[in-house]
Amino acid sequence: MAVRAPNLHQALRGFCLGGFRLLSADVEEGAEIPFAFEEHASRGRPSLYEYRPLVKDYVEARARRLRQLPDAVLALEELRREPAAAIFVRAHAESGLSEEEGLFRSVLLSMLEAAAEACGGFDWDDRAFDRAYGELERSLFGEHRAYAAVAPLVGLSLGRTLQLADGLRVRLAAAGELAAHWPQATNLLPQDFGREPDRLCVLELEQSLDAGSSAAPDAPG
Repeated sequence: MAVRAPNLHQALRGFCLGGFRLLSADVEEGAEIPFAFEEHASRGRPSLYEYRPLVKDYVEARARRLRQLPDAVLALEELRREPAAAIFVRAHAESGLSEEEGLFRSVLLSMLEAAAEACGGFDWDDRAFDRAYGELERSLFGEHRAYAAVAPLVGLSLGRTLQLADGLRVRLAAAGELAAHWPQATNLLPQDFGREPDRLCVLELEQSLDAGSSAAPDAPG
């Protein structure tokens, strides 16, 4: 994989390796990774069921300890040297988080979670980390950026995508797409979502951003 910011790559890899050591040590000492029981329903077909490890919950519960790792300090120093990383700070500005805490949660913790989910746990795989890091570099240095949000929609059935406005549409939900990005969503979706004819759709917002923009689409001003 071609790396545009080798120092950042090395620093984030060091943090993720240290994080994996901490998290796997807890598992070895008896800590359990929670699981979600996910149903994949299709009309006219038997439902399929899948256990999904809730790696994000497990990692989030140890965020304070991960933040104290020496590798976290080094990774944050490298991130602050990248002007494009400001968009991640802005995303947390209204929550009252400091710049460092915003970068830690939106970049370091998210990358650790992505790598762990790709590994299916805490057995390190360089390819999983490289995929997660590649996504970050595309966000930081890509020529184009896009913001997307998806929400379940009930009370409506349709056979094809309905374009409401530029970047705003109603479409059929892909099987398991909400849970794939957010496993905890399984227990938060409307009742019978994905099974009833009027509970198969999502409302999707997608907006392009300037490559140099450091503000999210809904940022004030």
